[in-house]
Amino acid sequence: MASHEVIKNPAEIKECQKMFEQILQQKDIFVEYENKKVTYSGGSRQCDIYWSGKYKFWSASFEYAEKGHRCCNWFGISEDKPGKTLELLVEINFSLCKGTTSGKLIKDGNKIYVTHNGDIGRTSKKDFFWANYNGKRFNNENLALIGELTKVENQEFLESVMNFVEQIRKIKQIAKENGNLDNNKRQNIQRENNVNETSVILIKKNKSPAQNEGKQKLNSNSKREILNKAFDFIIPVLPGFIGNSLQKKDKNTWWQKFVLDNLPSNAVRDLPKKGTYDEYINKLDISLCIKIIIGNWRDVFKYIIRNINFSWVHELIEIRNDVSHWSNEISNKYTFESISHTLNTMMLFMRPIDSNAAGQISELKRGFEDKFENDLDPLTP
Repeated sequence: MASHEVIKNPAEIKECQKMFEQILQQKDIFVEYENKKVTYSGGSRQCDIYWSGKYKFWSASFEYAEKGHRCCNWFGISEDKPGKTLELLVEINFSLCKGTTSGKLIKDGNKIYVTHNGDIGRTSKKDFFWANYNGKRFNNENLALIGELTKVENQEFLESVMNFVEQIRKIKQIAKENGNLDNNKRQNIQRENNVNETSVILIKKNKSPAQNEGKQKLNSNSKREILNKAFDFIIPVLPGFIGNSLQKKDKNTWWQKFVLDNLPSNAVRDLPKKGTYDEYINKLDISLCIKIIIGNWRDVFKYIIRNINFSWVHELIEIRNDVSHWSNEISNKYTFESISHTLNTMMLFMRPIDSNAAGQISELKRGFEDKFENDLDPLTP
């Protein structure tokens, strides 16, 4: 990225806050609920919140003048319509004084980015956060990249917010299950879900030279090739699965109801208004398939593929976007361990959909781990 700077001017921060709120309070996406009780460690606050059934998160925004003047943005997860009391999961706050807050607004040319410094409160220390965070970073720094505030298309920004909030949920759950681990030593702990959504905690250890002997080093081309191969196993079966699932829900109008009317206009503008079943299916590429699953998750797919974690679907669309727009910056994001984790996620996603495709991805994962060196940095005290 070009040279960039953290926005510190209070007037600029307030303008950015207005833009942030406009995105988080769009009436066609979010429903407003007044005077909800939001609890947090040590207290509670009555807030007007905005909840999206599509993105499965709620937010509350307000200005707070006590103990450090700041613009507050609170977030939590809610699969269904919010109840009377909500639990605060993470804050993305912007300081209007000299104090330090978790959120940072960064200007890079004409673009403004929303970022987070990894401070998520008493649940875990920053070292623990960064050891378990596998999302996008700003400029490869210890700043979680939530999204570009100045981008015209809001859907991508909201998906990024949702993914960030979901990652916070996972990290806090790992911390809870591990007794609120203290990172006197840099333990890199990563959580994976099996098909029954039972958590497995993996403590990464550096491979010894003997374990890496005779193995190839990962490069940018091999990383992208592995990810593309995994998608090659998914692409032939996912459109048919989606078509059959939606047709069972509404045989005559499934294409209009669940695809044309339920996806953003820019996603469906090249799709036919009428046609045969085969013509519809042939138009579904992997990105469109994932968007259809996301758009119809609550009403259709959560009941058909019950064992799939909803966050895996969003991981897939991010991976696909990365592969389609591959660059050195994206390549650096994918280490040996993250590729192994990615292949595991893709395998788990496909298991209830097509066991043969899941098995092929599992074999690809084993072959990848046998062929390439683990590039994980040694643990440091």
